[in-house]
Amino acid sequence: ALPICYLLGLDDLGRDVLSRVLAGGRDVVVLAFLATLAGYVLGGTAGLIAGYSRSLADPLIMRVTDVILAFPPILFLLVVATGAAHSQVALALAITIVQAPGVARIIRTATLETSVRGYVEAAAARGESIWHILFREILPNIRGVVIADAGPRFTVSILAVAALNFLGLGQRPPAPNWAVMISENQNGLTGNPWALLAPALLIAALTISINVVADGVNRRQGAPA
Repeated sequence: ALPICYLLGLDDLGRDVLSRVLAGGRDVVVLAFLATLAGYVLGGTAGLIAGYSRSLADPLIMRVTDVILAFPPILFLLVVATGAAHSQVALALAITIVQAPGVARIIRTATLETSVRGYVEAAAARGESIWHILFREILPNIRGVVIADAGPRFTVSILAVAALNFLGLGQRPPAPNWAVMISENQNGLTGNPWALLAPALLIAALTISINVVADGVNRRQGAPA
């Protein structure tokens, strides 16, 4: 019988597939999570300001998001990843920039609907600061929108990180990265299919699970009235 560490066999270079699979998701998930979180911080703040502002901030922010959205996201990611010499930081920043405009638009729409509620107007009448109103009155009441949007957006970030690594524009072999493992073992399917199938199935299972969990959390909390 194979030792536990060899349950998925060895790849073409004699490396244990199971140990590489167990370690391979860390960088993909962490990088995608940080990029998505940064996108929400940047885009969410811009969306809150744009949705609540009654000044030139709203059209200015929206025109900036229009310009970014007009540029094909995949082309932007490919250009940054190619020119950044396999920098994970640059890759995360590029995904953040791609995600932020969409977040800003969704948060702005939800903020426009919430900003006319009585409790928001009461907070403004009490003389509360704009930051208090945005982050203490509006943001908690649009959390359903944020949660519903977060699952698919996190999934997109994971797929973007995986795709760029698969194309050789992220981490370099022999990094234990799911996408890099898929790329490395494309020609070894007949030798040990698990070297290719295991990371591919885990990426698929992860993306599906994220959306299921996000939908479940959103149903429990309920969308804002």
